[in-house]
Amino acid sequence: MKTNFKSLSLFLALAMLLSAMPVMAAEGEQITPVDLTVEEPIFSVTVPIALPITITEQGDILTSDSAAVINNSAGPVVITDIQTKGINGWETAAFGSIDMASAKVNTKHVSLQLIFGDKDTGTIVNTTGEDTNDFAGFIRLAKDETLPLLYNAEVPAQTTAYESAQIAEVIFIIGWDE
Repeated sequence: MKTNFKSLSLFLALAMLLSAMPVMAAEGEQITPVDLTVEEPIFSVTVPIALPITITEQGDILTSDSAAVINNSAGPVVITDIQTKGINGWETAAFGSIDMASAKVNTKHVSLQLIFGDKDTGTIVNTTGEDTNDFAGFIRLAKDETLPLLYNAEVPAQTTAYESAQIAEVIFIIGWDE
């Protein structure tokens, strides 16, 4: 066994020496190829698990300020589409169209305004009603970028207390920035 180990060690040492030795070439132009090996890149984007909305006892609407979209991928990605829809008997309404002071109690309408990035310069997406919104274009996220997602909501007063009732969905379509 010791002889095999010594032989293997000698072989590996010679292989390392030979691979590092320059190759003698004739005078003139010499070409050295550049080889590229590409492993399948990691595609990983984190979107919020939920966008919570709370209606307080006084009727104030509260939303989270900690939501974000995070690009954990090996390269830049783009959000190419954002879909919004009401679920479980709820319907989306145009953002800004629900007058909270006069909306009928228990109406199952929700309107959303999504703000990607800075509230003054970021991309703003508003629901426009009937499960549509005004998103056009794309949102680019560089590798390792975290993009804050602020949002506002309008929901009429409800007489039944809910705990995490799912009333709408936001669907993100994301791909490589090619």
